[in-house]
Amino acid sequence: PQPEGGEIGMENGEPDGRFFDNAMEPVYDSIPVPSKEEIKDMIRSACKALNSYGVTSSQSDDYCVYRAVPWQTVNEAYKELEDSGELTVRVYEQSNFTDLESLKGFVEAGNVTGIGTDRFKIGPLKFLTGTMWKPGNNIFGILPMIVGSICVTGLAILMGVPVAILTSVFLSRYCPKRFYGICKSGINLMAGIPSIVYGFFGLVVIVPLMAQLTGKNGNTMLTASILLAVMILPTVVGVTESAITSVPESYYEASLGLGATHSQSVFFAVVPAAKSGILAGIVLGIGRAIGETMAVIMIAGNQPRMPKGITEGLRTMTANIVLEMGYASGLHREALIATGVVLFVFILLINLSVSMLNRRVPYGD
Repeated sequence: PQPEGGEIGMENGEPDGRFFDNAMEPVYDSIPVPSKEEIKDMIRSACKALNSYGVTSSQSDDYCVYRAVPWQTVNEAYKELEDSGELTVRVYEQSNFTDLESLKGFVEAGNVTGIGTDRFKIGPLKFLTGTMWKPGNNIFGILPMIVGSICVTGLAILMGVPVAILTSVFLSRYCPKRFYGICKSGINLMAGIPSIVYGFFGLVVIVPLMAQLTGKNGNTMLTASILLAVMILPTVVGVTESAITSVPESYYEASLGLGATHSQSVFFAVVPAAKSGILAGIVLGIGRAIGETMAVIMIAGNQPRMPKGITEGLRTMTANIVLEMGYASGLHREALIATGVVLFVFILLINLSVSMLNRRVPYGD
C-alpha cells in the first residue's frame, strides 16, 4: 500500500527507496521496508481475515498482499509460509481491492468464490442464480438474463402459437386453391426476412405504439414478445401445416359420416390426430424465439436486471453476449462464454424434446 500523502518511487517494477509527496517532489530518500518476518506476519493476518469471509485456499490462487517491497523478499516469505502449512489463502497484488472491507463486500454478495490475479472464480450456482451483472466489479450473475429469455419466449409463444395453428388449419382445410399459393409464398417470404429488418420494423412501428399506449418507454418485454410472435409464425406454420396435411383423409371422412360438420371434423378429428407434429412445431418455435438476438437487442431495452413487468425493459442471454463480447476480456469474457453454454443447453433440451415428440412407436408394439 502507498503511504498517505504521496507515492513510493518505482524503478523496473521494484521500489527504489524514494518517496514523493502529492506534488511529486522527493521528500526523503529512503522508506522503511518491512523485514521478511514482518511480511510473514502481514500475510498471516490477511489469511486469517479472508478465512473469516469464507475464502479458503482451495478457492483462491496466489497473490501478494504487500507491493512496496522487493518481490524476491515477498516470494521467499510466501514459500516459507507455504512449506510450514501456514499459508491458507493467497492474495494477488493486482486485485482491485483497496482494503479488506471492499473484499468483504464482494464475498458477502455471494458472487465470489475465489480471488485471482486477473480474475475471480465464479461458482456455477452463484453464476446461475446471481441477480447482479456488474462486469466492472467482477460480479456475474445471469439469472436476470435467464428469466428474461424465458419470459420473452413464453409471451411470444402464447401470442404466436394460436395464430400459427389457426393459420395452418386455414391453409390446409379452408383456403381456396387460387389463394393458397399467394398465402404460402407470403409465409415463406416471412421466413427469409433478416432479423435486423424485423428489429427495425419493431423499432419504428411497435416501440412508438407501445410508448403511446403505456405512457412509458416503448422498449419493453411486451414489445419484444410481440415481435418474436411474428417472427416464429413461419417456423410454426410450416411444421404444423405439414402435420395436419399428413393426417389420413379417412379421419375426416369418418367424422363426416358420423354426422359432424366440416369445422367439427377438422378441429375435433384432424387436428388432434396431428398433435405430435403440432407440438414439434411449437417446440421449434420456442427454439427460434429463445435464440433470437438482433431484433431483441433493438427493442427489448437491454437492462441487466430482473424483469419487473411486461411494460419494463429486460435483457436476454443472447443480447447479453452480443452487447458485451466485443470489449470483454478475462473473467468477463469467460462469463459470456459460459452464458453461451447455458443457452446451448437450453437449445439442446429443446431439440431433444422435438426428437421425443417426433418419435413413432412401431405398429403392434
